[in-house]
Amino acid sequence: MSSSKVLIVGAGPTGLGLALTLLQNGVSVRIIDKRPTYGLGLRGAGVMPRTLEAYNILGILPDMTNHAFKVPLMQFYELPGGSRPIRTSVVMPEYQATPAIPYPNALVVGQDMQEQTLRSHIAKYSCHAELNTELQFFEQHPDHVTATLVHHNGSEHDSTTEIAEFEYVVGSDGAHSTIRKSLGVEFPGKTYEDGHMVICDIQIKSCLDGGFWHAWGNPIDRMVTILPWKNRDGVFTVMMYGCKLDRVRVSSSREELIKEVYDITGRTDIQFGDMLWISQYHPNIRMVSKLRHDRVFLAGDAAHCHSHFGAQGMNAGFQDALNLGWKLALVVKRNAPQTLLDTCNEERIPVIKEMLEKAEVILQATFTPRDNSGREWNRGDDLRMLGVNCRKSSVIVDDNPSQAEFHAAYDTESATAAQAGDRAPDAPALHNLKDPSGPTSLFQLFRCYHHTIIVFSNDPTGHAGILAVCSEQPIGTIRTCLIVSEETPIDDATKGDFDFAFCDKQGHAFDHYHISEAPLKVFAIRPDGVIGAAVSGVEGLRKYFSNIFNIPVSN
Repeated sequence: MSSSKVLIVGAGPTGLGLALTLLQNGVSVRIIDKRPTYGLGLRGAGVMPRTLEAYNILGILPDMTNHAFKVPLMQFYELPGGSRPIRTSVVMPEYQATPAIPYPNALVVGQDMQEQTLRSHIAKYSCHAELNTELQFFEQHPDHVTATLVHHNGSEHDSTTEIAEFEYVVGSDGAHSTIRKSLGVEFPGKTYEDGHMVICDIQIKSCLDGGFWHAWGNPIDRMVTILPWKNRDGVFTVMMYGCKLDRVRVSSSREELIKEVYDITGRTDIQFGDMLWISQYHPNIRMVSKLRHDRVFLAGDAAHCHSHFGAQGMNAGFQDALNLGWKLALVVKRNAPQTLLDTCNEERIPVIKEMLEKAEVILQATFTPRDNSGREWNRGDDLRMLGVNCRKSSVIVDDNPSQAEFHAAYDTESATAAQAGDRAPDAPALHNLKDPSGPTSLFQLFRCYHHTIIVFSNDPTGHAGILAVCSEQPIGTIRTCLIVSEETPIDDATKGDFDFAFCDKQGHAFDHYHISEAPLKVFAIRPDGVIGAAVSGVEGLRKYFSNIFNIPVSN
């Protein structure tokens, strides 16, 4: 058996995010990629608030936001001529931060910078993405997977073969996934043959205001948008769409690209420099029916693909990674049963299905604009992904679940409802009763390698049972947190029983978790920032733990 427990195939944001989650959980990883070099350019650059929260859980948010900029307004120009602005359109509405949602707005982070940041963090664990390495063949066994790896050493005639064994293999190797094809998994969906697209990153030397996302034309015919990079002077992303766009010709060379830009915009005064990369495609809307195939998993674009309109793909892939990562870590460390891994299907497939439906609506609106207002470019609140939930998961426990017969996997109300299966809200300005220099918000506690058990209580007599149940769980998997109101007295002994103890002087925690006059309310926050349980006592918490951990249930 290899010294690494998990093989990850594909070193994009999904694969790297999964690698970092596993490494932070103490699980050894190998991550390979058949590319000879790391990717360049903006590519999947729209980072939604829910993914920013995932970055916070992994402790990488400051490093990511160092490379980020806000989504600018889209400015449309009159044709012919192409120089006079005629309107602006909001692409992503801007929201005010709240105590419950500190990261309310989408940001733009180039995919190359996302990957570079993630690589720098996995390197802290002596893990490095192995380029020029592909998975040629794999065979599943009851307790492991045998993988045949080919290392290309600089030329097609110079390669070496390695056979290694891993407990699990994850395919995050893109829409043309070799692993998905090897599994024989169908990838049903639609191809939009008329939705021709070209995207590239190129230097522009003059003439365009760096404060706008510039747009000319109409996707019914041909359209060009040019997005400035705020943190890389002179580099812009050029995107072309259109039913009449010759994407093959336009993407064949820098000269053909520039010729098409001039033809659509009339702006021959735009001076272009070097082109970093270029790609062409037409949109595919596809997904697999399940992510787990015994000891092999699919994640990210290997499991679902779509147009880039709506900026959901990279974000959904990253959330695949975090959802799988903490569960796989528990199973590899023998702290959870393998059946926990089946919940990746039931928790992620409904989300992916709704994501593709939303992306398709946006795609259709983009290529069939109804008027001249530019409203088809305005993205709705759902796309922030704060309402993505798994309320219907079999491992979720809620003493007062929603009575609705249907609950959407993308649901704006779930962003702040604080029911089991929803995202866990933040609560800042907490008074730390144990360490005045320590954490003062809930988001500072949430990490991918432990559950955070939040106890709201004005009655210390209920603490002992909760703490006893927590102590029965595998070592290192639980952190306990007591939150009291300003009116509740608390002694040193009580504070000392918990890992963290806070006084909610400003009431944010009690408000955001909808705490009433009940003497005891307990929330189990999963390592992926989801509320796993919302219960009123010991039995509910014990039931939740029995769904997760590989230990006998005590009476």
